[in-house]
Amino acid sequence: MPKLENEEEARYIRIMLENAERLLKKTYPAYATGSIRLMIVLENPRAVFRTNEIMDELYPYFVGASLGWHDYLASTARLFKEDSNYRIPVKADPDIVIKYIKASHDLLAEVVGPRGGVKVG
Repeated sequence: MPKLENEEEARYIRIMLENAERLLKKTYPAYATGSIRLMIVLENPRAVFRTNEIMDELYPYFVGASLGWHDYLASTARLFKEDSNYRIPVKADPDIVIKYIKASHDLLAEVVGPRGGVKVG
């Protein structure tokens, strides 16, 4: 599930999944409610700082998270477009992950891991 930015969007997804499962169960009585699982891809700096809230809203569907760093960099550039001191890192830089993305990956792992979620680096 890519592009989630906050818990309000996550709540919308959870409600949609609850309704879908209810319809599936009605149509196919053998369907085991709770079978759907979501791996989220955080592609926005705001989402990284709202990970706990997003995970809470997606319960019981949430299974793990990863950082989509190409879109993450583009989103960061959009956030700081008015800041003349900000420069988007060049994607060809071999150290880009170490220099610019590692802190966000570490934060994501610190939040998702202890709560039982799968964290993809």
